[in-house]
Order: sequence, then structure tokens, then C-alpha cells
Amino acid sequence: MKVHHVAVPLILSLAILLGGLPSFAQTPKFQTARVVVASSKVSGDGLIDLNRASKEQLMTLRGIGAAEAEKIIDGRPYGSKSDLRKKEIIPAKTFYKIINKVKVPLEKIEKAKPAKAEQPGVPEKGKKSAQN
Repeated sequence: MKVHHVAVPLILSLAILLGGLPSFAQTPKFQTARVVVASSKVSGDGLIDLNRASKEQLMTLRGIGAAEAEKIIDGRPYGSKSDLRKKEIIPAKTFYKIINKVKVPLEKIEKAKPAKAEQPGVPEKGKKSAQN
């Protein structure tokens, strides 16, 4: 009967101790990395824009170090994710690690319209010439 009185508190103590271990296992570096990613210029969908991301943002991707991030930046602009492979920026193995973490948004590109060349003596529509 005395064993029962000792075993129950011991088991409860171990359960409490083991239940509290996961909170001690988290390192500040892991939590800091989350904050950096959340505060960076990552879109609302959590994807990193290949055409706008900083070197530091690119380096948060698995398999991308400083050299690869520089290559990605130097290879801009990208029309699609597959340009990373077409331009041979990163190896295929790395490409498949990051493909679902990056994006290349479609941007509306407006072509500049050439300015109308004014011809002497020919007034624009709605304007009177200075000669009249």
C-alpha cells in the first residue's frame, strides 16, 4: 500500500515534466526565423516573388544559399518559375525543392504610346491654330 502512495505522485510528476518539455525544446533561432519571414515582403499567399525578393528572402528557401540567391537576382526578370531552369540559374534538385514556395506574378505591361508629332500649320482636334 505504501508503494501505491509513492508511485502515483511519481507518475504524475513525470507526466507533468514530460508534458512541459516541448516548450523547452523550441529554440529562439527558430522563432526568430518565423518573424523574419512573416515581416518580409512575402505575399499574402506566403509565396516569395522571384522578381522582387531580396537576397535574404531568397536565402530562406530550402537549398538556396548566398551564391544561389545572387544568381537568381542577376537572372531577373523572370516570366515564369521554369525560367530558373531554362536560364540554368539553379540545379533541378533545388528547383523542385522551392517550386511551391515561389511565384512569378503576371504583371500588366503597358506599351508606351508614341507621342503625336505635331505638324506645323495643322491644328490638333478641338484646338484652333494661332494663324486664324
